[in-house]
Amino acid sequence: MSSNTQRAASYRRWGPHCRPLWAMVGMLLGLLWLWVPVAWAEPVVILTDGRVAQYREAVTAAREVLPSAPLVDLASGDIGQQLLGHSPAVILAVGQKALASAQSAAPETPIVYCLVLGSAAVSSKTITGVRLEVSATDQLTLLKQTHPGLKRVGVFYDPRTWTEYIADANRVAGSLGLSIVARPISDGKQVRSMIGEVLSSVDGLWLLPDPQLVTAEMFSFLLVSTLERKVPLFGFFDSFTKAGALASVSPDYGAIGSKAAKIAQGIAARPAATRLPVPTPTSSPGVLTINQKTASQLDLELSQEVLGKARQVFR
Repeated sequence: MSSNTQRAASYRRWGPHCRPLWAMVGMLLGLLWLWVPVAWAEPVVILTDGRVAQYREAVTAAREVLPSAPLVDLASGDIGQQLLGHSPAVILAVGQKALASAQSAAPETPIVYCLVLGSAAVSSKTITGVRLEVSATDQLTLLKQTHPGLKRVGVFYDPRTWTEYIADANRVAGSLGLSIVARPISDGKQVRSMIGEVLSSVDGLWLLPDPQLVTAEMFSFLLVSTLERKVPLFGFFDSFTKAGALASVSPDYGAIGSKAAKIAQGIAARPAATRLPVPTPTSSPGVLTINQKTASQLDLELSQEVLGKARQVFR
């Protein structure tokens, strides 16, 4: 029998039984084709500038939540091409520059930011995150616990960027037994002409994290002015506390990175069709630092309870 005849006979014998098998193989190949792009996509990609120490701290904490998340550094080349290669479901942008780069490179991809301050911490249907500033509620609560005699809190603010934050402070102040003495300014130079009148009518001066207003020179001026009048000064970085402010409620960079990573993880876990709109942004967790030497200069006695709440006490 010829080889062609043998093949024909074999097909007649086995062909009908093989058709279901070949159909199954075809179906599996089709499913594999659909699955491959998903397998290549990354649920969350972290975008950051590794040269900034605070960003590195946030990223370290974020990677404890997202251990397999690829890391793209802003200094490493074509950011758009790298993000395209990862095809992320969500981008975790650490820092303002990372947020701007993510918006430019992947405008339709959900973005979760952290360590972004003030008006740069935008919100939209595709963008959310953890703002750098600690909420007014957390700030004032910790300041009141530090200085229970605090009644009237002075604060200078730029109404172009801080009006909403001051409104939040006014809303919470009453429940804490506080009143906010807010002075709107458009230029830091105005502080010098107003400082005497403000300090004569308040029990403490509260600084907002506004880099346009609180420069190193302005902080030094305010520190001297408040100590001379025995009015507590409250800052927003632990370096301010170390320099002589009574206390500061500063951002917790590790906690911020972890919180942002969990938000990104939650968005990525949703079906693609339901990832948008993203949830609204949230404020950062804060940590308290206290200067006990300054408290002594101000004739204030700090409770053991509040000293125990402080991450660091400068003596």
